[in-house]
Amino acid sequence: MTLDDLKKLTPVELDFISAHIYKLVKDRVTEDTKNEENFNHDPDCCPHCGSLSFIKYGFNKGKQKYYCKDCNKFFS
Repeated sequence: MTLDDLKKLTPVELDFISAHIYKLVKDRVTEDTKNEENFNHDPDCCPHCGSLSFIKYGFNKGKQKYYCKDCNKFFS
């Protein structure tokens, strides 16, 4: 993808790509990464659609449950 291709994208598409790049960088595993760091954090975006519009929605088997306002799916 070139810079000209990025200029053609809508703001929603750019936000989607940006959220996924941020998640990939944040979740990167390094030699000093601990398991606790991988599992005890709030999500950055919906794993189904990449949306940033989600809310906490109770618990499921002791894990925080979330609801995505864009794709109407639940995730933990």
